[in-house]
Amino acid sequence: MTERLLFNPLTCQPLNGVHLIEANAGTGKTHNITRLFLRLIMEQKLSASQILVVTFTNDATEELRKRIRTTIRTCIDILADGKNKYTDLEHQDLGDYLEKWCEKNDRARGIAFLTTALNTFDEAAIFTIHGFCQRMLKQFPFESGMLFETELAADVRALYRETAADFYRKRVYTASPLFASFLAREKGLTITILLDRLDRLQKHPDLAVIPDCAAADCYLTEAAYCEAYQKICTVWSKDKETIAAILNDSNTLSAVSYSPAISTRLAAYLETSLRNPDPTSWLRLTADTDKLTTGGIAKGVKKNKKVPHHAFFLAWDVFLEKAGALKSTYENQIIALQREFMRSAEAELIEKKERLHLFSFNDLIRSLHKALQQETAGLLIQGIRGTFKAALVDEFQDTDQMQYTIFKTLFGSENSTPLFLIGDPKQAIYSFRNADIFTYLGAAAHIPVENQYTLSTNYRSEPGLVKAVNTIFNRSDTFIYDAIKPPESEASDNNPRIKKLVIKNQRIAPMKLWFLSPELLGYETSEVISVEEARVAIAEALANEIARLCTMGKEGRATLGTAPLEAADIAVLVRKHAEAQLIQEALTRVGITSVLQQTGNLFETPEIAELERVLNGIARPGNNSAIKNALSTILLGNSGTELFTLTSDDANAYQTVFEELMAYNDLWRTRGFMAMFSALLKQRSIKARLLQLPNGERRLTNLLHCAEVIHQKVIEMRFSIQETLVWLAKQRVETDGMQEEHLLRLERDASAVRIATIHASKGLQYPVVFCPFLWTQPPKNKALMFHDPQDTNKVFLDFGSETFSQNQAIADKESLAESIRLMYVALTRAQNLCYAAWGMFRKAETSAPAHVFHGSSYPNLSSSEMLQALEKIAGQSNGSIEIAPIPLGEAEPFQTMSQDLPPCEARHFSRKIDSRWKVSSFSGLTAHASHAEFPDRDQLHAPLVLDEKNATVDIHHFPAGARTGLFMHELFEELDFTHTDNLAPMILQKMAQYGFDHAFAPALQAMVTGVLTVTLPSAMCTLSQIPRAKRLTELEFYFPVTALSKNILNMEGLDFDPLKGFMHGFMDLVFEYNGKFFLVDWKSNRLGAATCEYNAETIAKTMDGNFYTLQYQIYLLALDRFLSVRIENYDYTTHIGGVYYIFLRGVSPDNPETGIFFNKPKKETIETLRTTIMGSHD
Repeated sequence: MTERLLFNPLTCQPLNGVHLIEANAGTGKTHNITRLFLRLIMEQKLSASQILVVTFTNDATEELRKRIRTTIRTCIDILADGKNKYTDLEHQDLGDYLEKWCEKNDRARGIAFLTTALNTFDEAAIFTIHGFCQRMLKQFPFESGMLFETELAADVRALYRETAADFYRKRVYTASPLFASFLAREKGLTITILLDRLDRLQKHPDLAVIPDCAAADCYLTEAAYCEAYQKICTVWSKDKETIAAILNDSNTLSAVSYSPAISTRLAAYLETSLRNPDPTSWLRLTADTDKLTTGGIAKGVKKNKKVPHHAFFLAWDVFLEKAGALKSTYENQIIALQREFMRSAEAELIEKKERLHLFSFNDLIRSLHKALQQETAGLLIQGIRGTFKAALVDEFQDTDQMQYTIFKTLFGSENSTPLFLIGDPKQAIYSFRNADIFTYLGAAAHIPVENQYTLSTNYRSEPGLVKAVNTIFNRSDTFIYDAIKPPESEASDNNPRIKKLVIKNQRIAPMKLWFLSPELLGYETSEVISVEEARVAIAEALANEIARLCTMGKEGRATLGTAPLEAADIAVLVRKHAEAQLIQEALTRVGITSVLQQTGNLFETPEIAELERVLNGIARPGNNSAIKNALSTILLGNSGTELFTLTSDDANAYQTVFEELMAYNDLWRTRGFMAMFSALLKQRSIKARLLQLPNGERRLTNLLHCAEVIHQKVIEMRFSIQETLVWLAKQRVETDGMQEEHLLRLERDASAVRIATIHASKGLQYPVVFCPFLWTQPPKNKALMFHDPQDTNKVFLDFGSETFSQNQAIADKESLAESIRLMYVALTRAQNLCYAAWGMFRKAETSAPAHVFHGSSYPNLSSSEMLQALEKIAGQSNGSIEIAPIPLGEAEPFQTMSQDLPPCEARHFSRKIDSRWKVSSFSGLTAHASHAEFPDRDQLHAPLVLDEKNATVDIHHFPAGARTGLFMHELFEELDFTHTDNLAPMILQKMAQYGFDHAFAPALQAMVTGVLTVTLPSAMCTLSQIPRAKRLTELEFYFPVTALSKNILNMEGLDFDPLKGFMHGFMDLVFEYNGKFFLVDWKSNRLGAATCEYNAETIAKTMDGNFYTLQYQIYLLALDRFLSVRIENYDYTTHIGGVYYIFLRGVSPDNPETGIFFNKPKKETIETLRTTIMGSHD
């Protein structure tokens, strides 16, 4: 192939047609895109909205938008002020280009072009691939056949899981018990496996699944197996002593094949296994079982000895044959079921999405692709081409065949449309996101060579590091596929953006390859180091080296530019989340602070598991098990002694905990999740507790992130407490697939070592990079995914075909190639210094370093020969690569703070705080307190009753106290007064939630029915006539308080500190009937043991004794203010109906005089209260 031309975005010609730009790492793809965008404006006279720019992440989209806008702004300044204003490396090319442009064009006209582009830049077509497809489907709905009112679902995992679960129930739950037992034992077909298959199908709609087999009836095979199984069971149980004696006959059988240990083991194996009620356990046979066959026995007989015979061995021959047949049948059945699921699930998902008007991100691409392949696609193509006159595709190596077909169809068939495809096949590392390296290579093969360019000047790394990377990857077969060429990057001369790293006043080799030999760990030279031992040794060496670098930086012996080297200049890149945790733990041991960058799913963290237990305890404060689970968490921090006290039936301790959780429950219901969570954090000192633990910042960040995600979902979906918990539990189960907001966040932005996966680091750069585990490999999947070598557009999924071993080699080749590309990406993140580790590790023969450093010779090399090969590579690098044994041993912990710092002292606060200013409430006025009110829960009378087994089962003996108040309030809050068909199950559900004896259910149902059907005085209606649309529950209010004291109110027995600020409270119920508004306050107080004791006289004493008169006057004042701004021509006398205090235990439809207090204060009374409390406020 002819060498590609070096690309210059400001001079390349022509602009029209399809162009491929292969950009090595660090060569500035974004920089070049900004220049191409500029040329399309200046030379093609295109507007910002006519130039399509596509990339693959939201972050990259925002970065491109920002850089292009800045470039346009800068060019306007250059044209207006002259190029001398921008002579730095970043902008010099712009000045030169614009000066040449002005030689043939009017400068003012150029400023006008760019100013228009800047002013309309909000319309710039810079999208992710999904954003582009979505915009086109919406912009051309008729031409594309896009459904109207379709909602884009960021997460369709629930739909996928539902589809998989439905199939599993239909096809697995109804299978034979023997097959179901086999599946459970072998885990050959689970919902997780089905979801994996569905995910593959969604990414590859044209996936070819092999082998082609259909589900078969296993009855005859199962019957034959069971018969053979029963036969060996019968013979063994009848004559096991004789069989064991034959196996232990050392005179007849070989002492090697039938040693006493082996014979005893075989007999014990038979005895144990044949007592197993699951006959499928025999389908997983051990190697020794061949010794029980007639052939095995004959083979083990000593010379000149007679072969022993027994019916068991003959039966065992038959059994092994039937077991093999059944296992083969079952394995084929599993394959057939997977194929069946993949066929049916695709159609079922299409039907479900259409019915629900849902679109996934994958559906956007598939729908546009499908629309463009229709015979009627001409209008759609014409419309999109009319919208966009040029297209720039960034990160082209991350496309797949479907995405490329979209671009090629729209912009690749007419030479008049500029289409620039910018990418680097050496950095194609996202196959798990469906990126397809073969799409890139196929496109490159069909683009004219004169339209193919390369970017080779590296602006990221020091020259020595550029040389090191070139040397490491210099073999022609390094990247496996011939079409991917080794990097031939050149360093940028005198690049001011690269700060020089100096350690001990010396320039050092920028690439350090650590070699871990068996001898360093005390092994023989020929021994291989286990994976786990290698990981631990490398992690400790890495932590010690980072501690050494940071110490030298603090002492001024390691500098980056003019600043000392610090932890924030260092990154550690790993492949797996478990590796990231291992590194962070090692760094913590040596005193180095680190942060994990996008290395996991929030819902898989222990913090969210603990939070779920705490929330369950708060949601069910009457459930002992839920309470104990909550209290045993690290979050709540209870000691073992405290937990023991609770389990020892200490009523006082239980009451205290119950009241605490009840208060959180109350706050959650009335003020929302975040208000409750904030109170929990503060009152339980959770932040301080977590920060004292190892990885405390990580733990706290995860917890706060959890709370934020839950809060957002609660607000979005208006979840109740129970709905929140159901959603949370579901998220913790369905962690396959991740939304962006569920990625773990950085726990701090201060000076700390960054730990990131290689995938997350792509596009980023760090002064110092450690790559400790380049040699680890992804786990193998039983189902092979691979491309047809003869036609790479075809993708196969092989479950076990006759050519499985050949296909395994193809899949392994693709996996190795991607691992090598990952290695390239990792090593090219470094700007100044890069460390990598290698050695004689177990299972590393197919790893990226094995191929890159040693090629095909690796499996036969000794440790010393491996080291010689590395030294040979280093010898070709002009001193840019240093090979060194990995530095094992302990290092001095890094001291983050200087011991000579002067003592610190907090600033003194000298201003005076007005202690009268507060948010108060009725509770604050009546309980010598100054706290904001939670909804009234009748906590004034009876304590919590713990032992109620012998209580009379009627409403008057139903337990009293805070729990009961909350229970009854919540019952009436959630109940639809006009439809009580579900009253009985609702009461039972609530009683279970609060831990009440179900024996009280009939009494509660009668009480609720009575309250709803009693005729209310004055209103002359029943609550059963009030629909939800005519009522408000838990109506919260605030109003200003100018000055208030007990002397002003002048009520005997009332005692509170003077206050000003705000009055706060909640009204249990406000309802409207015949144009009047009535206020209801539920009271669960126990006033006596019979309904007649809830008479007017008793209620009046209760109202006076608890200052309820003041309470309802305050509430009516709030209601008056509320209605005055919502009802036109509002008048207190006309619109206020009055207030009811309903003592729930004493209400009787047969006697409306009991249990209900009613009053409507005069307008003057409320006005006087308004003036007293609010002064001039209104």
